[in-house]
Amino acid sequence: MGNSMGCVRPPRDGEQDGAQPLSPKKRLRFRRRHKGNKSRRAEKDISD
Repeated sequence: MGNSMGCVRPPRDGEQDGAQPLSPKKRLRFRRRHKGNKSRRAEKDISD
């Protein structure tokens, strides 16, 4: 009952490697942005 691994579906053929062609740099653009990390992210952008 609280185990999230129980609802994992077996991989289907052809759909397995859908996100692989993206390079790591491009993948950063599509990452989920978390609401609570705004201030920390601003500091990170300044240091870059």
